[in-house]
Amino acid sequence: MSKATGKLWQDKFYRLAKERGYRSRAAIKLLQIDRRFSFLPAARAVLDLGAAPGGWVQVAVSSATAGALVVGVDLKPIWPIRGARLLREDIAATSKCSAAVRRLMKSKGVTAFDVVLHDGDGKNRKRRRDGAETRDFLLDLTLLSRPNPPLPPRRRAAPRRGPP
Repeated sequence: MSKATGKLWQDKFYRLAKERGYRSRAAIKLLQIDRRFSFLPAARAVLDLGAAPGGWVQVAVSSATAGALVVGVDLKPIWPIRGARLLREDIAATSKCSAAVRRLMKSKGVTAFDVVLHDGDGKNRKRRRDGAETRDFLLDLTLLSRPNPPLPPRRRAAPRRGPP
């Protein structure tokens, strides 16, 4: 089987994202998750770690409460998104990055984030791949100080009735 080249890899989610004006197909996936669990509409503060190219930030801005603080953090530059604050920082540089995020939180009167999004893939192979950087960043930022309500229970499929 040969590797897909050119535009062959652009599946229905890619095309749907582009039709709706989102920067990545991941935005459609986040919309599907939010449709099921409805966690973004009540959010007053959303943090997206590893935010480039900005698809999830776009969804957060459009789905969160009006006037919500939406912050995107990534090492890569992100084109501006109306209604979001974008930081070009390294979450591995914990103290510097968390200080920048704290300044934004303080300016908006936010004590903790309601939603933290992160889909980092550890492309930098020199770093640890066990999530330690993200965990350290979140603990340093004390984002875990406010208890979050549990996700609603998953709906179970009806039991199958097979032959006796």
